Amino acid sequence: MKFSYCVILAGGSGTRLWPLSTPDLPKQFLPLPGGAKTFFQAACERAFAALKEDGHLIIVANKTMTELVLRDCAAFPVEQRSRIVLIPEPMPKNTAAAIACAVWTVDSGQWTVDSIRSGRKASTNADNTVSSDIPDTTPYPLPPTTYHLPPTVLVLSSDHLIETTREFSNCASALGERIKERGLGIFGIPPSRAETGYGYIETEPEPGDYPLRRVISFHEKPDAQTAERYLTGGNYFWNSGMFAFNAGYMAGLFQNLAPSVWLPFQNLKAPSGVTVQNNISILNDWTELEEAYKQCESISFDYAIAEKVPTLSSRRNESVGVVMAAASFTWADIGSWDEYAKTDTGKGKVYAVESEGNYVNSEIPVALCGVNDLIVVIKNGADGSPPVALITKKGGSQNVRRVAEMQLKQN
Repeated sequence: MKFSYCVILAGGSGTRLWPLSTPDLPKQFLPLPGGAKTFFQAACERAFAALKEDGHLIIVANKTMTELVLRDCAAFPVEQRSRIVLIPEPMPKNTAAAIACAVWTVDSGQWTVDSIRSGRKASTNADNTVSSDIPDTTPYPLPPTTYHLPPTVLVLSSDHLIETTREFSNCASALGERIKERGLGIFGIPPSRAETGYGYIETEPEPGDYPLRRVISFHEKPDAQTAERYLTGGNYFWNSGMFAFNAGYMAGLFQNLAPSVWLPFQNLKAPSGVTVQNNISILNDWTELEEAYKQCESISFDYAIAEKVPTLSSRRNESVGVVMAAASFTWADIGSWDEYAKTDTGKGKVYAVESEGNYVNSEIPVALCGVNDLIVVIKNGADGSPPVALITKKGGSQNVRRVAEMQLKQN
């Protein structure tokens, strides 16, 4: 099945691959390895592939990224741009706030983007009204007793590398069909190595309706020994951070499990207007949104919701809960230059003598003598930004964050 809405999380203040003082792009707006499109544009293409023909793409991004979002979205056809809604976050408050805001936008029932653009109040489509006589076996029922059948929502990250859009769409479709009324869906990545940098999803040992499995529990980033056990276990998957759910069901989960996140949005009034730029709707005339963000708790969606939803370990007889789709597509989370280097051949002229295993991405020629397993990234400043160089051992690029902290203290 296709989704009614897709939410792309385009980042809070923007995770960068350079230290903070460098005017580089957040990683989601960098070009894909060896390609012309950016990570963000590729995420949008996946979203449109998974959406219904009249489905909307909601982009939640820090307000400082508005121009970057508009720049990248300009590459899409007019028909697709007219289905894009941009919510500029007034401040970064982690993924739970971003998803809660999007869910409220989809499920509040008070307004629609089209109604605001046309100056009309939102209307009710009686064909979508159903009685809530579906047996509810969870402690978090779908609110209220009579409701419009809420739309299905797909949540994607903007900095993932996924090479096969068709495989992704098929996987998303199977997951969407399973959770179209209630339940939380999540994409799990079959581990290819004993990775200690990802959280894991533990599922029932035997596959259910392939590629779907019911989730037993979530596990935080493991140590090396535990990661090895997960790798050989056969029922542990990397947590991709991509989700699917019924909007009304998710609103109920937020009300019950994360009221400190949900309540500020529950009383939020509709935007007073919508700015339309290049056929894209921007909800930037929303004076109350900043106050709502100030009041809501800063917490990840995993901690606030996903890990609290009843799973097999807590309710063995539960017919719904958390369902995982085992990814049949190629996936990588580009969170550092180490990850980027695994998927890219590099660029620039390199002269290497007695040097092996190095990755170079440079705008000036680089000579390497007697060094191995380095990451060398150099900007020449031709675009008007200051020239800068990053040199690190492979496996150490996460320390860019520590450099950024040092710079902040010195400045």
